Amino acid sequence: MFIDPHIGESLQINGKSYTFSEAPNAPGIIYAEIGRKAKVYRVINGGQSFALKAFKPKYRSIHTVENSQRISQYQNVPGLSVSQRHVITAKNHPRVIGDHPDFEFGILMPWVEGKSWFNYVTGKVLINRRESICLTRALINIIYDLERHDLAHCDLSSSNFIFSSDFSHVELIDIEDMFGYGLQEPAEKPKGTGGYSPNWASADGIWEAGADRFSTAILVCEILGWQFENIREASDGDAYFAEGEFGNKSRRFRLLSERLEQIQPELANLFKTVWYSESLEECPKIAKWKEIVDTLGEPELEIAPSVIDFGSLQLECKGQLPTRKIKVRNTGSGTLTGSIISNVNWLSITPKEFANAEGSYSEHSVTLLANYPDMHSYKSQFDDAIHVYDGNSTQPLSCKYEITKKNGGTKWLWVLGGAISFLAILIIILSQMPRQTGGFPSITPPTSEVPSIDSSSPSPIPVQEAPTYTTTLQYSSNLDQWNITYFMPVGIDLSQTKSSNDWIEPQAAGNQRFFGILHFGENTQVGVILDVLDQVESRMIFSFDGDVDFSDNSILMTSDQVISQPVEFQITYSDGSAEPYAIKAYYLTDRAPGELLYYRASLREGTIQLPDQTLPIAIFDDNADGLYSDLENIEVKVDLNLDGFVGDDERFYAVSPIKIADTYYKVAEISPSGVQITLQEAQFGQVIGTINDATSGKPISNAQITTYPLGLVTVSNTDGYYSLQVPEGNYWQFAILSTGYVPEYVYPQEPVAAGQALELNISLSQPSGLTHGTVQLHDGDSYHFLAGTTDQYSGGDFYFSFSDDGAQFLANNYYQQGLIDLGFDPNIELDRVEPPDSGYYQFGVDAIIDHVYVSLAKEGETGHYVIFRVTRLEPGQYVEIEYHYD
Repeated sequence: MFIDPHIGESLQINGKSYTFSEAPNAPGIIYAEIGRKAKVYRVINGGQSFALKAFKPKYRSIHTVENSQRISQYQNVPGLSVSQRHVITAKNHPRVIGDHPDFEFGILMPWVEGKSWFNYVTGKVLINRRESICLTRALINIIYDLERHDLAHCDLSSSNFIFSSDFSHVELIDIEDMFGYGLQEPAEKPKGTGGYSPNWASADGIWEAGADRFSTAILVCEILGWQFENIREASDGDAYFAEGEFGNKSRRFRLLSERLEQIQPELANLFKTVWYSESLEECPKIAKWKEIVDTLGEPELEIAPSVIDFGSLQLECKGQLPTRKIKVRNTGSGTLTGSIISNVNWLSITPKEFANAEGSYSEHSVTLLANYPDMHSYKSQFDDAIHVYDGNSTQPLSCKYEITKKNGGTKWLWVLGGAISFLAILIIILSQMPRQTGGFPSITPPTSEVPSIDSSSPSPIPVQEAPTYTTTLQYSSNLDQWNITYFMPVGIDLSQTKSSNDWIEPQAAGNQRFFGILHFGENTQVGVILDVLDQVESRMIFSFDGDVDFSDNSILMTSDQVISQPVEFQITYSDGSAEPYAIKAYYLTDRAPGELLYYRASLREGTIQLPDQTLPIAIFDDNADGLYSDLENIEVKVDLNLDGFVGDDERFYAVSPIKIADTYYKVAEISPSGVQITLQEAQFGQVIGTINDATSGKPISNAQITTYPLGLVTVSNTDGYYSLQVPEGNYWQFAILSTGYVPEYVYPQEPVAAGQALELNISLSQPSGLTHGTVQLHDGDSYHFLAGTTDQYSGGDFYFSFSDDGAQFLANNYYQQGLIDLGFDPNIELDRVEPPDSGYYQFGVDAIIDHVYVSLAKEGETGHYVIFRVTRLEPGQYVEIEYHYD
């Protein structure tokens, strides 16, 4: 039992006075922290904080004095600032020990300000992706530097390092038993801390170079996994893993392995190597972990649209349940995970979770339920109806609809009616087709609009001068007219230090003030001041004059996070012209203060005269920089039907070919200001290559290759060779389907150039060969029954999910087609079940024990079904099904 000094009491050490301080937010309590071996007091000298470490009686010895003197030589090694130390003994400080015997062999050293990972673990405190990667790098760099110097902490755990508030700097503490040549071996070798030390270290302990390899690996994986709620919730308490758990296939091991696989597959491989290791030599060196961690990038969230438009609704038809899709795309690195939450009870979202790899996206259905508000205002918009949370931030989405009277008859209803009629005819046609009952999936190729070229070598395609068509475009901020409700936000971190320019600041308001400059076009700058008034409101001030000093045209606005009206200003271009532009700006209260987001709120529109018709056309820049000549970030809309409504099928990327009537065009040029656009009839190039069996390497004939966009099709010949003439431009996907093989989807990195050939050689895998069996699906697992592979959400025939709606099967992601619950039937043989012709649902079918289900096999496996029964359901853990692939 320690006898604490009084608050304000001082010790005289080496002629300096060190005063004991009061704990913050705890009046009358001395500032001290108790650990496994010692109690650490915070003392003050001249405004500087120091740590006075008093050991428990068992750990007080002359060894501490000798080793501390040796440890001091490492005070310049990064992360070892506490190696600068002074030992208090009865010999050198008799008065101190006389007054406080508990301080015998105590150590005076710098106080390390910062946060303890121990508090994050025990409190299950959220850490976002950016913070987890930053902290992991900081820790790895410190331990890597130790290993290079043949040093080791020997007892790394959540409580033995401190990190800065920005997660970028780490300091090690409790280093009394560290290993280093010249340091004295402790009487009892460190055995590590439960939850971070392997079972094989508990007998004799470890005190040698490389001793930190196991504990560092566990800490790295724990920190990277802490961004995920299911990891935090599964934590054992003082550490994620329980003592003695290592080497066993526990639930926590499986959960963390899955999350590491999402972040970077090599991380999961290293983790498993460490997990099953039986000696220090089997653990990868810290340098290997550093190599992988240094490659980690951050996911970036992109959502489209930002406003979900349900179109026209009839008050008399409350039973209608219109559904719209939103896309969540990862434009960064790693895996983007998060959830989509409805803030109102009349919107349903499925699926609610997403986990998207680099460059991929997920689709989510938003259904307007029958209890939607009847505002009797004919047009209703609800801001912040939905929040998309990605672990770093929350982005709000709005929804709107227009209320019409019965028999109102709008163009929306005509379009909807036409679509329903088309689907009804399609269902009738499909119902008349014979259903296949065995073997591999058959594929019915769609009709190609461009003749395929099936030859053994690419044919030269002539390139000649093609006609061009140029038109002038005008500024418009009416995005609704063009059905543009999606945006890609741009973020800027404002600073509390104003620009070096002589800004004329408005009178200060609010709790905090932030400054920044936005850049548009080639050289236009827009100054912005953000006054944060409280947690929900801000005042934003913009300057549009050339000096960016707020002396001319500043605008004062108060908003609830989002400025409701576009902020309009002029962008000056290099040719001297000045053109109008508009942005919308907002900030999120759950992000760091001073982080401003904005997106483009204007477009350029006009009409373009083509050989046979004149069509309305518009362009808009997704990256909100006001520079339209950057075609990579420009989208084009053309009203092909001249019906006044421009849908998603009339939206094109400026770098991809555009089909108008029977002619293909490309965007040849857009002026920087967007005043002019030039379309040119597209020349043709070729996509060529071979389709081979992934196992045998043998060529595959009659494989179908389809391009996206445009849907152009060809097939491979007897040598596996294919060749397809396509208009020049970028293609985002090629789908390859062949009877007896698992469909493959290729994402080319290069565009097709006029008169040239793009070579894509593809290997197709054979199915697993299993037509029946048992499989367990955990939260988010999607299973591809033809290939026998598991993915997350997308990629399979359907996926399984635990949510607020309970345990459900869903099939609303890419290539998934729907399921149906046939009800309770625990004894029927699955291969005798007759799949229904209709009634399949994509947006959530409850998982119930002994119920039988039918799932349409994923797109590309026409005529095949997955018939399955739920045999076991462990809430919050997994569902077990027995299946028959028909």
